[in-house]
Amino acid sequence: MSQPTILAIHFADEDFLKDNEYFVDRYVGLRVRGHSQHAAFRRVFGADNIDNYTQHRIDNLESTDFYNDKFDAAVKSTPVDQILNERIALVELMSVYRNPLMKETARLGALRDAMVLTGITEIDENGKTRKAGRALSDFYNTEGLVYPPAAPAAAPDPDAPKPPTLQ
Repeated sequence: MSQPTILAIHFADEDFLKDNEYFVDRYVGLRVRGHSQHAAFRRVFGADNIDNYTQHRIDNLESTDFYNDKFDAAVKSTPVDQILNERIALVELMSVYRNPLMKETARLGALRDAMVLTGITEIDENGKTRKAGRALSDFYNTEGLVYPPAAPAAAPDPDAPKPPTLQ
């Protein structure tokens, strides 16, 4: 079931926000944990509220005292490891690295930072990146992965019968 479309002006109305506090709290929680405005808004208020007026709704909501008081309280009470930890940082860095719309320098920087974070490389006293003391196999073992990767499948037998074709 979809959410009803809500006019942008309602998000500036403190009484409306108080009546819908559950949704505001969910939105605040996502924003405190670093979700973008649009992703958090869509997740909480539904796709029916994503249109040409979405940014107006978000701006109205985030400019209210009701939202800002809740946001400030959530920032103070949310444990830091729920906002950022090594795994979240690694996922975010890898999303930058794998994003073809990002500049190559940003993508390579994210990969370099991810390799330092995972211990594959380290930064020496001169600021140079070099291979860390542990081997790649140590990284695979720590993460529960198989190292070395399984060998590729054997080449097909030239004497095996050929499958039929659609000709």
